[in-house]
Amino acid sequence: MILKQLEFFGTCLAYRIYERRCEGMKTLLKIVVLCVLTVLLTLAAKAKGKDPESGDKSKNSLYVLKTDKRFIGAQVEIIQPNGDVISKQILQKRKMIIAFDEARLGAYIIRVSKDGKTREYKYEKK
Repeated sequence: MILKQLEFFGTCLAYRIYERRCEGMKTLLKIVVLCVLTVLLTLAAKAKGKDPESGDKSKNSLYVLKTDKRFIGAQVEIIQPNGDVISKQILQKRKMIIAFDEARLGAYIIRVSKDGKTREYKYEKK
């Protein structure tokens, strides 16, 4: 009888030690899986940002036009290097953001004109 009790106690003790070891392994496994998932998501996010079909989305393709208050309502023209006008628009506020992400590389002139007054700004897409 005592031998059976000792055997039972030893089995229970061995099971508890095994169970604690398994809990530690489960925690370690969770940490490893979490790290691998983080690395994969980071790589996927970087790859998504470099999509060749999305075009150049860098800060280099944006131009912030800031003018005086007297130029509100002026006509804004974007002129190609060969002299052709790409776009015309009326200036609604003092600031306007112009996106050059679809434009070709080169130097552009942004002309703002109102009541015979003209200002020209240069932008170079690299």
